[in-house]
Parts: sequence; structure tokens; C-alpha cells
Amino acid sequence: MLATRLNSIARISRLSRSIRIVPRSTTTTTNIVVSSATSVAPRGLDDTTIDKIFGTSDAIFTDDTSKSTFLQMVCDPAVIDITFDVGKHVTVHYQGNEPSIPLPSATLTPAHVRTLWGALDAYGDHDRGGVTGSSNRWSCLRNFDGSVVGVTLRISRHLDIHTVLQNDLKGYLALGNSAILFGPPGSGKTTMLRCISEYLADHVARRVLVVDESGELGGFGDVPRGIGGARRVCVHTETTYHDEIRNAIRNHSPHVLIIDELMSRDDVTSAMAAAARGVQLVATCHANSIRDLVNNPLISDLVGGQQHAALTDTNASKSGGKFVAGRKTLPAFRGAYSIGDSFLYPNLSNSVDSILRSTQ
Repeated sequence: MLATRLNSIARISRLSRSIRIVPRSTTTTTNIVVSSATSVAPRGLDDTTIDKIFGTSDAIFTDDTSKSTFLQMVCDPAVIDITFDVGKHVTVHYQGNEPSIPLPSATLTPAHVRTLWGALDAYGDHDRGGVTGSSNRWSCLRNFDGSVVGVTLRISRHLDIHTVLQNDLKGYLALGNSAILFGPPGSGKTTMLRCISEYLADHVARRVLVVDESGELGGFGDVPRGIGGARRVCVHTETTYHDEIRNAIRNHSPHVLIIDELMSRDDVTSAMAAAARGVQLVATCHANSIRDLVNNPLISDLVGGQQHAALTDTNASKSGGKFVAGRKTLPAFRGAYSIGDSFLYPNLSNSVDSILRSTQ
């Protein structure tokens, strides 16, 4: 299976766009370069991560060939995660339902995994960490006594904004419309947020502020990367995500607020407060459809919520039920965008109303 995957990567290099893997040197990064002037393929691991992490963990790979295979595999655009678990080989995971592939590494020991985790520069909430100058996200698994027994590396993708963003979405956002982007985990929501941040800051000349909870949007370190001219406010140890959302509005007067992964009621409340102040809001959440957003009790208020009203006997006989469902209020967003379907819903209110009517 590994040989098949490597052959697949080799075939990619022979496509008309002429993708080629650039060998690592003192001045280049391990990367996939696309010769087309308008398209940039996803990069694999940046040199910062390679030097900082794998420079201290070469024992994970038994020889140079094994390490070279690893670096080639992570350049595959379909790779989403790489896992390092005690008692297992380094394993590459792909988007969708493609099978995971164990690599020719050593069988990892507790020392391997803890050295890997301990080599990071910064650590945040939710057992996440990172390397200064890199936006790759690292997360750990712990056993019952709290010791680190596994590490997950989420590969960060930096893509050409005009390749990622469709013209209808760019035009929609350029007009100042708020939008919520939804999709399952690993669908590319964070990658798209980076592109939107750069597009609105550098091409539409908006004052964009990114709220970054774990370094995944702008990377770790003092200077954010991958978000163009947008500014960034970080969630640090003395604050919470919803605190920084509110502080961003109060203190920095953004035209546009970029928020990744709205999940809790507090996050939702703060986002709705930002929208109520007239700030263009672009955010993401986990969902497969607008119906999922409507039916999720934690975040349904973002799309207007729902309430039930009793009907008179006359109206009940016409509708076939005693109660009717409807929105409680206007959504915090003008529109919604499905990452998986690449489909823009320009009027979220109408879409939600249609879903609520269909449930009666």
C-alpha cells in the first residue's frame, strides 16, 4: 500500500500543472511547488518543524531512506494527520475514507513520543501545542496518569487564495456579508479561513482581526503567518475564547472578525454580540448541513434558533398539527457556505425557514 501511495504521488508530478517535489536544502523547504502562476499546491512540513522536531527525534526513523519516505508522504495533498503512538509505527492518515498507512519507522517507545511532545515551543489549552514559525498543529493523547502516549500532527495547508475561494464567495464577502462556513472535521475549514483573512485584508482592504485559540490559524510565535495583512489576537492562559472575541470588538475596532470553531454557548453568545455591533463575522463550525446547524442546541441560535407556537384549531386543521416551528430571531450571519459541497447559501434566513417548514 505504501508503494502504491508513493507511485500515486509520483503520478501527480507528471500532471499538466507540473508539480514537483523540491529537495530540502539550507535555503528551501520540503514542499510541493506548482509551476502554474495562479495555483500553489499544499506544502508538507516546513523546515522549522523538520529542524526543531525531527532533528531531535531521528531515532524514530531507522535510516535516511525511511525519513525521506516520510517527508515525501507528507507532501501528498490528501494527507490530513500524522500520528505517533506508543507501541506503533508512525502512521499517515488521509482525508475521506482512504486507509491509513503505517510508515517504515521504529516501533515508538514512550521516550520517542515524550521527546517529540517535549520539543515543541509552546503549549495551549486542550492539549495542543506548536513550533514557532509554523502553523502545523500538534495535539497529544494521555494515559490515565496524565503521561503523553500519543501525538497527532495536523498538517497545515497554505494555498493560493484564488484557487481556494470561488468567485461567488469572494464577491459575497467583499460586499460585507457575514458568513458561517461549515463542514466535518478535516474538511478544510481552517485553511479556507486563512485564505479569507488574506483576501479581505489584502485584496479588499478591510481591517481584519483573527481570533486564534490554539495557533492553528496564524501559527505560533509573535508574528502570524498565512493570514496576509490581517491582525491576530491570541487566546492566552489568562483569557478564554469568548473573552477575546469580546475584547477584539471593544479594543481594536475591526471591520471583519474571523473566528474558528464555534462550539460552546459562550462562543455563540460572544459571536452574536459581535454581529449585533455591525462587525462582518466569518466563522466556522462542525456540521454537515444547515439542518445540522438548526438542530444543534449549542449553536442553533447562530442561525436564528427555533421556537414553537400553538395554532388555533382552524389553522391546526389546515397544517395538520397543533404547533408550528419557526425562527426565534435573525441569524447572526447573512449567509452560509458548505465546505464539502462548495455551495453558497446567500440567504441563510430563507434556508433555515425552509428547513423548519419541512419538519412540520
